[in-house]
Amino acid sequence: YFVTALIVFVNASLAFAIVNRKAVRLRRLGAICAIFAFCANLTLGGIIYAGSSSSFASAEKKKVAVVQGNFSSSEKWNASFSETFGAYEQYTIEAAKEGAKVILWPETALPYDLTPDSYLAELISDLAYYCNATIIVGALSFEEDAAYNCLFCVNPQGEYVGEPYLKRHLVPFGEYMPMGKFFDIVCPPLSELAMLDYDIIPGKDSALMDIEDFGKAGGLICFDSIYEALAIDSVRDGAEIFLLATNDSWFSDSAAIYMHNNQARLRSVELGRCTVRAANTGVSAFITPAGDIIGEIPPLEGGYLCADVSVNSHRTLYSYIGNTFVHLCSIFIASAFVYFGALKICEAKRNRSAEVTENKEGEAL
Repeated sequence: YFVTALIVFVNASLAFAIVNRKAVRLRRLGAICAIFAFCANLTLGGIIYAGSSSSFASAEKKKVAVVQGNFSSSEKWNASFSETFGAYEQYTIEAAKEGAKVILWPETALPYDLTPDSYLAELISDLAYYCNATIIVGALSFEEDAAYNCLFCVNPQGEYVGEPYLKRHLVPFGEYMPMGKFFDIVCPPLSELAMLDYDIIPGKDSALMDIEDFGKAGGLICFDSIYEALAIDSVRDGAEIFLLATNDSWFSDSAAIYMHNNQARLRSVELGRCTVRAANTGVSAFITPAGDIIGEIPPLEGGYLCADVSVNSHRTLYSYIGNTFVHLCSIFIASAFVYFGALKICEAKRNRSAEVTENKEGEAL
């Protein structure tokens, strides 16, 4: 929002200078404001970027891996279990052989119910133990009438650690039907527009993953990464790195997957955290706190990738103030409307008073 405000301010200042090009002082004022804002932003941005890059370069690193199975949304629901799990198992073992101690799988990499006593849970537990690595698995969880989109954390001993992270910001029509009960009564056919036969229930908190010999990780699932408030909550709760599992296979290799990946880069820059991003069909990437991508798996390719990332507890200014700037802008705009509205009302009253006085004087004459 602040970057947007800078862009608007620079362009508004230039427009002010052009509109008032015949008034030397006003033209100069507009030009000075535009140049100052542009140069100040460029200078300060360069300093912050250099500092962030330097801090990352000198920080202690830990090897992490992302796995990209390359099963699209249609394929993974129709593919056999052995085919899907076999691919993720193979890539995970290969990543562990390269020294990865934390391995991230994509959102609903396994579109099955992952309950603690299930056969699937046992398989993943055995895999984590065999690899001597923590595996973060994207899967579904069902409890009575509720369904959740989750990230499960399995430690090197094969134990499920803590509560799973539940996706907090769901995709309308994709994961739930907005006003579903209303449409069930008023227009039942509309309630069938949802992709799933059931609604996913959103999570309510950051549910940090405390990973052994690594740090506290904040989970994000797909649409979560669009909303800065969720990432801020995770950092305020103590997240030292973001583990982002996503499914962008709907968009194949279009611009949308790159736009979504860039949203994750914004979260890293805003909050000074590395982001490890695993996608079903891409882009899977490693993002530094400066927003640089230090490694990625291209779209529509299967495989795994390891990279050295840092965890840190440093807090950025944005993590403290959040969107206070936006609120101040809103107050300023509302105050401006009230101020100029009051001026117009006062001017109208003065004009009416002048007319009344003029009429009285005319009658007296």
